[in-house]
Amino acid sequence: MAKYQMDLNEFSFNKIRAGRRIDLRLFDKKRQALKIGDVIEYININNPSEKMECDFLGMAIFENFGTLIDCLTPQMIGYQTKEDLMLRIERIYPSEMQKQFNVAALFLRPKVAVARGYFRDETENERER
Repeated sequence: MAKYQMDLNEFSFNKIRAGRRIDLRLFDKKRQALKIGDVIEYININNPSEKMECDFLGMAIFENFGTLIDCLTPQMIGYQTKEDLMLRIERIYPSEMQKQFNVAALFLRPKVAVARGYFRDETENERER
Protein backbone atom coordinates (compact mmCIF):
# COMPACT_ATOMS: atom_id res chain seq x y z
CA MET A 1 0.00 0.00 0.00
CA ALA A 2 1.33 3.41 -0.99
CA LYS A 3 0.19 6.88 -0.04
CA TYR A 4 -0.17 9.64 -2.61
CA GLN A 5 -0.81 13.35 -2.15
CA MET A 6 -3.05 15.15 -4.60
CA ASP A 7 -4.05 18.80 -4.66
CA LEU A 8 -7.69 19.79 -5.10
CA ASN A 9 -9.31 23.17 -5.50
CA GLU A 10 -11.59 24.06 -2.63
CA PHE A 11 -14.79 23.40 -4.59
CA SER A 12 -13.81 19.80 -5.45
CA PHE A 13 -12.26 19.23 -2.01
CA ASN A 14 -15.56 20.16 -0.35
CA LYS A 15 -17.55 17.92 -2.72
CA ILE A 16 -15.46 14.89 -1.75
CA ARG A 17 -15.61 15.83 1.92
CA ALA A 18 -19.41 16.05 1.59
CA GLY A 19 -19.61 12.52 0.20
CA ARG A 20 -18.76 12.46 -3.48
CA ARG A 21 -16.93 9.18 -4.13
CA ILE A 22 -15.44 9.91 -7.55
CA ASP A 23 -12.49 12.14 -8.38
CA LEU A 24 -11.87 13.09 -12.02
CA ARG A 25 -8.25 13.27 -13.18
CA LEU A 26 -6.01 12.96 -16.19
CA PHE A 27 -4.61 9.45 -16.54
CA ASP A 28 -1.03 10.69 -16.16
CA LYS A 29 1.96 8.89 -14.63
CA LYS A 30 0.82 9.58 -11.05
CA ARG A 31 -2.63 8.07 -11.65
CA GLN A 32 -1.14 5.16 -13.62
CA ALA A 33 0.85 4.21 -10.51
CA LEU A 34 -2.23 3.89 -8.26
CA LYS A 35 -3.09 0.43 -6.95
CA ILE A 36 -6.25 -0.71 -5.22
CA GLY A 37 -5.78 -0.25 -1.48
CA ASP A 38 -3.52 2.80 -1.79
CA VAL A 39 -4.37 5.90 0.22
CA ILE A 40 -4.83 9.31 -1.36
CA GLU A 41 -4.30 12.34 0.84
CA TYR A 42 -6.15 15.28 -0.70
CA ILE A 43 -4.89 18.77 0.08
CA ASN A 44 -7.12 21.82 -0.32
CA ILE A 45 -4.97 24.16 -2.44
CA ASN A 46 -6.87 27.16 -1.09
CA ASN A 47 -6.13 26.12 2.50
CA PRO A 48 -3.15 23.69 2.51
CA SER A 49 -3.57 22.85 6.19
CA GLU A 50 -6.92 21.26 5.29
CA LYS A 51 -6.40 17.62 4.29
CA MET A 52 -8.38 14.40 4.08
CA GLU A 53 -7.53 10.81 3.33
CA CYS A 54 -9.40 8.41 1.07
CA ASP A 55 -8.89 4.75 0.26
CA PHE A 56 -8.41 4.17 -3.46
CA LEU A 57 -10.88 1.50 -4.60
CA GLY A 58 -10.20 1.48 -8.34
CA MET A 59 -10.61 3.52 -11.49
CA ALA A 60 -12.22 3.64 -14.90
CA ILE A 61 -10.25 5.06 -17.83
CA PHE A 62 -11.84 6.94 -20.73
CA GLU A 63 -10.72 8.73 -23.89
CA ASN A 64 -12.12 12.08 -22.67
CA PHE A 65 -14.38 13.56 -20.00
CA GLY A 66 -17.39 13.71 -22.33
CA THR A 67 -17.35 9.93 -22.68
CA LEU A 68 -16.70 9.49 -18.96
CA ILE A 69 -19.72 11.62 -18.08
CA ASP A 70 -21.94 9.76 -20.55
CA CYS A 71 -21.14 6.55 -18.66
CA LEU A 72 -21.09 7.75 -15.05
CA THR A 73 -23.66 10.59 -15.22
CA PRO A 74 -23.15 14.07 -13.73
CA GLN A 75 -25.22 13.17 -10.66
CA MET A 76 -22.81 10.36 -9.71
CA ILE A 77 -20.02 12.93 -9.82
CA GLY A 78 -21.90 15.53 -7.76
CA TYR A 79 -23.36 17.81 -10.44
CA GLN A 80 -26.86 18.42 -11.78
CA THR A 81 -26.10 18.65 -15.49
CA LYS A 82 -23.46 17.53 -17.96
CA GLU A 83 -23.05 21.15 -19.09
CA ASP A 84 -22.16 22.36 -15.57
CA LEU A 85 -19.66 19.57 -15.11
CA MET A 86 -18.06 19.97 -18.55
CA LEU A 87 -17.67 23.72 -18.06
CA ARG A 88 -15.79 23.19 -14.78
CA ILE A 89 -13.66 20.32 -16.12
CA GLU A 90 -12.63 22.10 -19.32
CA ARG A 91 -11.34 25.05 -17.27
CA ILE A 92 -8.99 22.67 -15.49
CA TYR A 93 -8.23 20.10 -18.22
CA PRO A 94 -8.28 21.49 -21.79
CA SER A 95 -9.07 19.00 -24.57
CA GLU A 96 -5.39 18.89 -25.62
CA MET A 97 -4.46 17.53 -22.18
CA GLN A 98 -7.29 14.99 -22.34
CA LYS A 99 -6.00 13.73 -25.71
CA GLN A 100 -2.44 13.50 -24.43
CA PHE A 101 -3.20 11.44 -21.29
CA ASN A 102 -6.79 10.12 -21.49
CA VAL A 103 -8.85 10.59 -18.33
CA ALA A 104 -9.74 8.59 -15.23
CA ALA A 105 -12.52 8.39 -12.69
CA LEU A 106 -10.96 7.48 -9.33
CA PHE A 107 -13.31 5.61 -7.02
CA LEU A 108 -12.82 6.52 -3.36
CA ARG A 109 -13.86 5.66 0.17
CA PRO A 110 -13.23 8.63 2.46
CA LYS A 111 -11.62 7.97 5.80
CA VAL A 112 -13.09 9.83 8.75
CA ALA A 113 -10.87 11.60 11.27
CA VAL A 114 -11.35 10.43 14.85
CA ALA A 115 -10.74 12.51 17.98
CA ARG A 116 -7.65 10.48 18.96
CA GLY A 117 -5.91 11.71 15.83
CA TYR A 118 -5.94 8.59 13.68
CA PHE A 119 -8.16 7.55 10.78
CA ARG A 120 -10.68 4.72 10.51
CA ASP A 121 -12.81 3.45 7.68
CA GLU A 122 -16.11 5.23 7.29
CA THR A 123 -17.87 1.86 7.65
CA GLU A 124 -16.46 1.39 11.17
CA ASN A 125 -17.96 4.72 12.24
CA GLU A 126 -21.32 3.82 10.71
CA ARG A 127 -21.47 0.60 12.79
CA GLU A 128 -21.01 2.63 15.99
CA ARG A 129 -24.05 4.84 15.28
